[in-house]
Amino acid sequence: MQEKKKTQIENQDLFAEIGTEVGQESAPLLEFITKHGSKIATCVLVFVLITAGVALWQWHSKKERNAYLEEMSTISLRLTGPEKVKALADLVEKAPKELRTFSWMALGDIATQNQDGELAIKAYSEAAKSDADGITGTMAALAEASSLLRNNKNSEALTLLQTLSARYGQDIPLAIRQLMADAAQRSGDTALASKILAEMATQLTGDDAAFIKSRSEALALAAEDKAAKTNEAKTEKAK
Repeated sequence: MQEKKKTQIENQDLFAEIGTEVGQESAPLLEFITKHGSKIATCVLVFVLITAGVALWQWHSKKERNAYLEEMSTISLRLTGPEKVKALADLVEKAPKELRTFSWMALGDIATQNQDGELAIKAYSEAAKSDADGITGTMAALAEASSLLRNNKNSEALTLLQTLSARYGQDIPLAIRQLMADAAQRSGDTALASKILAEMATQLTGDDAAFIKSRSEALALAAEDKAAKTNEAKTEKAK
């Protein structure tokens, strides 16, 4: 206690000496520093600790990212086939947050190459979720829809694409419209496929527009024929 009091007296003497050296204009500032000196020192210490903590965290994060990418590179170069797919699938679960989307996309591509459709669907789905509002997430969702179509999960692909297209209002990208039309046709909804293709044709010109329009018209006729046969079957059943 006496030591603390002694230190306070010494500090007061120091500030008093400084006070004799400064001009009248600086007196209010000196008075503020004298009154709040300990608080200012505490704030400076906290700032230094926060800065050091941030620097340490950044260093650790960079080290973690580099180690993860090195392990992914090693797996990609040394392993092949199902063994490679399994190793990457295990690794991606430990991906740093900032590399999660990239890692799931990479796993989806490798799974697709190895014809592991279920894993590809899961990987692209996770990539889409991790970047839900970004362009990479959109590309992952399109890749997921393509994987669903390749695995004959046509209705699921159509639902996914319809959800994705809702983000764009009337300005749905052609790539999404094309996949939606394909999914609708494979799902047996030829009327919807025809409608989507007709909308696509308005965004195209020349031979591309003519080709898409002809497909739309052919599907419209098929839809009408299907509806007529369905009605006939219902009529016959009612009799």
